[in-house]
Amino acid sequence: MKLLVFAAVIALGLFLSVTARYREGYRRPLIALYCVIAAGYLIWRVGWTLPTEGTVNRVGGIAFLLLEIITIIQTVGFGLLFWKPAPNRRGPALFPGRYPTVDVFIATYNEPSDILEPTIVAATQLDYPADRFKVWVCDDGDRPEIAQLAKKWNVGYLRRDDHKGAKAGNLNNALTHTNGEFVVTMDADMVLKPQFLAHMVGHFASSDVAFVQAPQAFHNADVFQHNLFAEHAVRNDQDFFMRHIEPQRDMHNAAIYIGSGAIFRRSALDSIGGFVTDVITEDMATGLVLQNAGWRAVYVNEVLATGLAAETYDELLKQRIRWGRGNVQVAKKYGAHRLRNLSLAQKWLLYDSVHFWFFGIYRLAFLLLPIIVLFTGVQILSVKLTDFLLIWGAQFAYSRFVYDAITKGRFKTVWTAVYELAQAPQISAAVLQELLFGTSIGFQVTTKGASQDRATFSLKAWPQLLLFIASLAALAHCGIQIAAHGWDFALPHAVPMAWLAYNTMCLIGALAAAIDHPRHRHRLSIYQAPGRAHISHAPWPVQIEALHTQKICFSVPAERLAEVAPAGWLELEGFDPLDIELEYAEEVGGTGYVFALLTDVSPRNYARLISLLNHLNTQRFQTRPSARRVGMYDATVGMMWRALVRPDRIMGGGKRHQLELTAQAARPTVEA
Repeated sequence: MKLLVFAAVIALGLFLSVTARYREGYRRPLIALYCVIAAGYLIWRVGWTLPTEGTVNRVGGIAFLLLEIITIIQTVGFGLLFWKPAPNRRGPALFPGRYPTVDVFIATYNEPSDILEPTIVAATQLDYPADRFKVWVCDDGDRPEIAQLAKKWNVGYLRRDDHKGAKAGNLNNALTHTNGEFVVTMDADMVLKPQFLAHMVGHFASSDVAFVQAPQAFHNADVFQHNLFAEHAVRNDQDFFMRHIEPQRDMHNAAIYIGSGAIFRRSALDSIGGFVTDVITEDMATGLVLQNAGWRAVYVNEVLATGLAAETYDELLKQRIRWGRGNVQVAKKYGAHRLRNLSLAQKWLLYDSVHFWFFGIYRLAFLLLPIIVLFTGVQILSVKLTDFLLIWGAQFAYSRFVYDAITKGRFKTVWTAVYELAQAPQISAAVLQELLFGTSIGFQVTTKGASQDRATFSLKAWPQLLLFIASLAALAHCGIQIAAHGWDFALPHAVPMAWLAYNTMCLIGALAAAIDHPRHRHRLSIYQAPGRAHISHAPWPVQIEALHTQKICFSVPAERLAEVAPAGWLELEGFDPLDIELEYAEEVGGTGYVFALLTDVSPRNYARLISLLNHLNTQRFQTRPSARRVGMYDATVGMMWRALVRPDRIMGGGKRHQLELTAQAARPTVEA
């Protein structure tokens, strides 16, 4: 009878979950049913499953129960946030009858010129009257070469003598030297789409709107996509927050300012004294202070700028530690005790954002608890195994059903476990230090755009390596005990053993993410067009296959590869002649592929390349296929195996593979 009830409950949840992907009206009954099942589960856990014999057993049982309570509360909060679908705020009209003046601030500190230049050029190409907006390079590094770059593209250049307040201080300095009605803030690597202002400014027709935020999106593979060979299997690890969480928060006027890709009403910033400077996540704090002052935020869920994600494991940790510590700083300095005008929903979402950064502590607890149980024999449950599997299984299955319905099956929990374990020890230490002792660590810029020629394992992943060794030791201990005692050991310890096996699989994925594979700086985009190459005694018709601002790939008949000269020029529609210098050429599948560097690119050609690449990136986001389903094995052990024995398969890991990718024109991008 129990099994029949369990099967019926699971079948109902599965039906609601699958149906809710396509009809959002089914989401509410699924979330409500989960809340009922979770409440019943907790009542059962408190009343009938806690160990009663031995102090150590009681403490272990209560610790496990508390972790489950925290997890269930998070899932319930997650479900309630998505109780109603967010409205679509894309593409409104501009201000009726006029174009307000706009200052575009590009904040930079130490980013190299070739990272900054595309950002500057794209900002000058906005679909907006040229006399109604001005681009400013806000250089906190006070570098002559950046001043020269600004002069080259005829944009404003601002520097300051002191560097107090880091990025926020830099932006505040820019406010004192400009007078546009609205202000755009951009990071040095974020390239604006031409329609950025046209799709954002119109929201300020409501006089209470302080800022409008668009999602951050990335035109390179993040650490997990790149190091786990999963760029075309999973989305960027920030996509769920940017494209799903933020729109839901927007319904409660709780959208977070994320530092780039936003436009502000200058009078709103003036009303709070400018950007907040006393925390390292100045963006989050500035948005909160504005909302507390009665201003409204709007989130436009449309990719209107793309940038560079952190590209190495070490840089990922540096970035996420800054975010985690910054969130704790915000809670301590700008919590409900100070921002008393926030609504109840805004306060809940503020602390929910901060609480998220304690995920590492919970993840480590869930990781260490089965190891401790198996080594020490502590009993954390006092219940029949079959009863626990049925009742816990129903609650756990429904939590997955809710997540799957909300994400429409596009994001998988196994990947969340890998993401979190790859950062958990380091994030935990950072947020606890910030919470208990504060910090003197200032704002640290995430390094982007670097090249890497060989695979390296980050030594900063030593905690994950120790945890993996401990997990293997615990599994070995289980094997020895089962060999010695058989079912007498296996049955009472089935739950922690299965739990440990899952954790170990996820740890393998986390360790694989810490192996940084070759990554090259120039990312070619597929662009197929006819051209004419002057690389021999007579011009040839060629097929352009892929390009970048500093490199191009074109194909020729394989039998003519030997005739290719070391240098020459290309004729391509819409461009002045492009000077090229041969890098290498090779035959793949009967076609000759030539990779060449673009030399002495004129400003006109460079601007045209940026415009074209921006368009290609927009197409890539519009037509990007849904992430395929990736199982736990493929996300962990399978990825690790390929990382260790097939490094040539990584995107851009070798010239041969690069050529193979270019030959597959269906692929949206290739590395070069």
